[in-house]
Amino acid sequence: MPWHPHTKILLVLCFVGLVAFLATAMGLVSDYWLIYRLGSGTTDGGNSTNVRLASAGVWRVCYRPDALPDDGKRCHNINYLSRVQVESDDPLSQYAYPVHGNDLLLPFLILVCVGVALVFLAEALAMVCLRKRSKMMYISTAFVFIVAGLAGAAGLIIFSLRGAQLLSDWPSQQQGESPYEYVSFGWSFAITWLGSALALFNSCGYVWLARRHLDAMM
Repeated sequence: MPWHPHTKILLVLCFVGLVAFLATAMGLVSDYWLIYRLGSGTTDGGNSTNVRLASAGVWRVCYRPDALPDDGKRCHNINYLSRVQVESDDPLSQYAYPVHGNDLLLPFLILVCVGVALVFLAEALAMVCLRKRSKMMYISTAFVFIVAGLAGAAGLIIFSLRGAQLLSDWPSQQQGESPYEYVSFGWSFAITWLGSALALFNSCGYVWLARRHLDAMM
C-alpha cells in the first residue's frame, strides 16, 4: 500500500526538525563560539600576566594550555548574573567575561536558550503530526518552529555584534598590545545558525501543509 504523499513530507520535516534541535543544542553546550587567533609574531608561551584565550563558548571561556591563569584551570565558567570579578588571579577576567561590563550578552543567552527549548517543543509537535494530521496541528507546529528560529537568530545577531567588538575592547592600558590578530566565529556558532535556519525552513513546510490540508477539504 503506497504512502500518503503528506506522510513522506511529514517524515522529512520531522527529520529536519531533529537535525535543527541537535545542531542548536550541540552549539549551546560547546566551547567554540569564538576562536582567538594569535598574531604571527606571538608565541604560545606565557604566564599569569599575559594569559591568552583560545576559545569561548556560551558557558565557558578556555585558555591556551601554555598560558593559563594562576589557578591552572584551562576553562572557566561564565557567571552571567555576577557583578564582581570572576577570578581575581585572572588579569583578563573583565575582558574574557564581557557580560560584566555589557549586559548585551544576557539577552543573547536568554534568546538562544529559549530558541533551543522551542525547537525541542516544535519537534515534539512534529512527531504528533505524524499521527494527527489537522490544520490546527500544522499551524501550531509552524508557529513554534518560526518563533524558535527567530529567537535563536536574534540571539545570534546580538552575539555577532558583541564578538565583533572584542578586538577593540582589548584592555591595552593594563595588558599592553593585544596578542590576537583577529577573533573569528567558531563551529559552535555556525551550527547554531544552521539549527535556527532549519527551524525557519520547517515552519514554511508546515504552513504549506496547512494550506494543502485546507484546499483538500474545500
